[in-house]
Amino acid sequence: ASDTVSFTTLDCPVPTNVAVSNVTTHTATITWNGTASSYTLEYGSEGYPQGDGTAIANITGNSYQLTDLVDGYAYDVYVMANCDAQNASDWSTKATFTTLVGINGVEGSMVTVYPNPTSNSTTITLTGVNGDVTIAIVDMNGRTVRSETMNCEGDCAKTMQVNDLAQGAYFVRINGDNVNMVKKLIVK
Repeated sequence: ASDTVSFTTLDCPVPTNVAVSNVTTHTATITWNGTASSYTLEYGSEGYPQGDGTAIANITGNSYQLTDLVDGYAYDVYVMANCDAQNASDWSTKATFTTLVGINGVEGSMVTVYPNPTSNSTTITLTGVNGDVTIAIVDMNGRTVRSETMNCEGDCAKTMQVNDLAQGAYFVRINGDNVNMVKKLIVK
């Protein structure tokens, strides 16, 4: 028979209430509840395989501001508690967020949306734009409700039907090789 050996397992609670706030085009603040001495945060594009994201270790406190994010992009984020050098928690539940859409056109480019407000259709006119352009109408939840692609050589226009959309505010997002703009659209 051997001597009895006593030991205590350490419990390192998983961070709770992971939340995202102050989301901009390129930043977001992540907060959580926990009492650990430090935390590790991992984030990546929505649906990424955990372990393949960007990890930020040794975060003290219960918040962290992510920077250098891509505008209009969806991300997943997880947090893990580090209670001591040998004891870490499991990962928290996932929090998902989408950065805001940026408004930064190329010099000399111009976009008009008319009529605005509208109830039937709207025409998007582009001036000073060359190449393939995608025009998307995006609702306030970030969902694309209408999308068209066209090729511009200096000036072009696209009429889009909106009579089947719910009344409210939308964004018209224009993306191409040399343009990235957003305009507000009101459907009445």
